[in-house]
Amino acid sequence: GFSAYDIASLIEDPYLNFPESSSAAILDCYLQHSVLLPTEMRTFLTAYPYNALQRLLQAMAAYAYLSSIRGKSWFERFIIPARERVSAWLGKLPEFPMLTAVIDEVRTIMENRTNLWYGAIRGDRKLQI
Repeated sequence: GFSAYDIASLIEDPYLNFPESSSAAILDCYLQHSVLLPTEMRTFLTAYPYNALQRLLQAMAAYAYLSSIRGKSWFERFIIPARERVSAWLGKLPEFPMLTAVIDEVRTIMENRTNLWYGAIRGDRKLQI
């Protein structure tokens, strides 16, 4: 596969959830030790944000499917870090306003769901999912 996608798969992995400074350091280290030609380096750097976004969206979809359809609820906890990273990349990639709106709606739905869940635990709200 394309090396930008491969390194994005590691750096952007919601299981690991690296802080931005660590992600940048890993990417810098990779680039310093790569054998990319200058033109390949430019292509890599141009493609990396899009590959990171693609990887994160794929991961979010997998976590949603595995938790909701397959009943593997432990995957749900990775949706929030994936969504946060997607939102961060979308903030740097303004050509996706509709996707940004969808991700914002996902955030709202998840926040409302969390509020309902915690309200049900406290006993002041009936849980309705």
